[in-house]
Amino acid sequence: MVMMAIVWVIVGGGAAGRAAARVLAAYCHPEEVLLLDREATVCPRLHIPQYLEEGKYPRPAPDGGVRRVRAEVVSLEPSARRLVLSDGRKVSYGRLLLATGAVPALPPLPGARLRGVISLWEWEEARRLAVFLRRGAVRAVVVGAGPLGVRAALMLTRMGCQVAVVEALPQVLPGLVSEDMAAVVRDRLRAVGVEVHCAEEVQGFEGDGRLRAVRTSRRRMPCQLAVLATGTRPDAMLAAEAGLEVRQGVVVNEHLRSSDPNVWAAGDVAEVPDAVLGRPRCYALWSAAAEQGRIAALNMAGIPRRYPPAVPFNSLDVAGLRVVSVGYPCLVGIDRVHLRSRSGGVALLSFREQTLVGAALLGTVDGGGTLYHLIRYRRLVPLPRAGQDLQRWLAGVWVPWLRRAGLREPGWTAVS
Repeated sequence: MVMMAIVWVIVGGGAAGRAAARVLAAYCHPEEVLLLDREATVCPRLHIPQYLEEGKYPRPAPDGGVRRVRAEVVSLEPSARRLVLSDGRKVSYGRLLLATGAVPALPPLPGARLRGVISLWEWEEARRLAVFLRRGAVRAVVVGAGPLGVRAALMLTRMGCQVAVVEALPQVLPGLVSEDMAAVVRDRLRAVGVEVHCAEEVQGFEGDGRLRAVRTSRRRMPCQLAVLATGTRPDAMLAAEAGLEVRQGVVVNEHLRSSDPNVWAAGDVAEVPDAVLGRPRCYALWSAAAEQGRIAALNMAGIPRRYPPAVPFNSLDVAGLRVVSVGYPCLVGIDRVHLRSRSGGVALLSFREQTLVGAALLGTVDGGGTLYHLIRYRRLVPLPRAGQDLQRWLAGVWVPWLRRAGLREPGWTAVS
């Protein structure tokens, strides 16, 4: 067996892995950095529906300025600082970053392996959907009404399919927006031809080798295509089998170091502190993964950097209706205030005492970035009045803080 000895090894070529590769290439000798990736292309998961609709092909996975090998890692031996690849080769490392991402949390339902039942997680699998679509308009059922499910439903509708969305929870975009906001989103989906069925569970898939129908708790839905958008789980099996501490994902400290001093973790697989919940969790977010990859790589290179507790951030366009969700706008037992936006949208702000813990914007994106920073960095802010202008309130709490810090945010002016 061939043995490769590398100082810095990254497992996974997604957002975290590529960001880490760029940092290590800048601070270390690029020839001493190896990126192991099993995928040939790179594409943010939420962009897959757009790529399919526009007929684009994701760009080849870049190497980040380091040596890149397309290979699958099958085992990790921390005591020997060694990785074993699927072809039998072994790679020894000095310091290792696990950026293995996440995998679809597919429901164990009867018929889930029928032809026509697919997920939109990896591009190579999503190409199967393109094959179905080239055969002409079909009847499709999307399972799950989160951001990916909503995007997939809109894409299929625009491509001529008859589409129904089935969501087990009582509303679309559960946990991201309030019930009233979800009703607006649901109505917008229905207005463009998408059927929406909430509080309805999928119980199985029927067919004779090929999908013929989806069976739910309320009905049988004839279809030729079912798209599973039911969430994800961290791909932490490699770490768990190696004996690293794993709960939901790989447990890391504030420097993204795992229970093994020579192994770091970043991206969807890493369990990082949450600014609002006060406990660690995993984030399946492209931007969070890239930030974690950069910080983990700096720490691996001996440049100490702390990863600040994070919060979720989601943004999508629903047939021209902009939706932004930051933090946890739907937590139980918190104060909620509705505001209006100058651009015609509405906002829901959620507070725990004077700490902003979540926000949802509908029909506007103005202030989304500012709200993210207020939530993530736990700024104490005065509660707004119901119906108050969002931008006026933000200017009143954000601009003074910028001035005290000697900073200025372009485009913001204080409103008297």
